[in-house]
Amino acid sequence: MRRSNTVTGRGEEEEEEEEEEEEEEEEEEEEEEEEEEAEAEGENGEKEEEEEEEEEEEEEEEEEEEEEEEEEVGGRGGGGGGGGRKDF
Repeated sequence: MRRSNTVTGRGEEEEEEEEEEEEEEEEEEEEEEEEEEAEAEGENGEKEEEEEEEEEEEEEEEEEEEEEEEEEVGGRGGGGGGGGRKDF
């Protein structure tokens, strides 16, 4: 009877080891997939960052142009407005 228990015990141990090995393999595969996805996202992320930087630069240029226009208009309008008050 001890032998049958020992044999059964060994069989269970082997099954457990096989299950553990399978789980480890699955985990490794998942990690590899995640790494691949992260690399792919990283490449896309770099492209997105470049596009965002370009958009930001364009926005800054537009804002500067608008500010310059406002200064020109504001300077003229302010002088005219000030002149209007003097007329009173």
